[in-house]
Amino acid sequence: MSKYSMKCPVCSHPMEVEAMSDDEAMTKMMAMVKEHMATVHADVPMKTDEEMMQMIKDGWSKSESGDAMAAPEAGAAM
Repeated sequence: MSKYSMKCPVCSHPMEVEAMSDDEAMTKMMAMVKEHMATVHADVPMKTDEEMMQMIKDGWSKSESGDAMAAPEAGAAM
């Protein structure tokens, strides 16, 4: 399982999903972004699905669950 995260390009609101594949992550992220845009940025024109997918791909980062997102252990080198 991997974590995919990005920030809204309009307001920098963090968005994160967990998925087994890029395709699953894209489906989940598209739904999250569409809901966010409709509720928080209703005044901003909605992009096409293709434009939105490219925006997500350009802005997301991927990490394995438990990897880069975890805080360093006490006493660990930074």
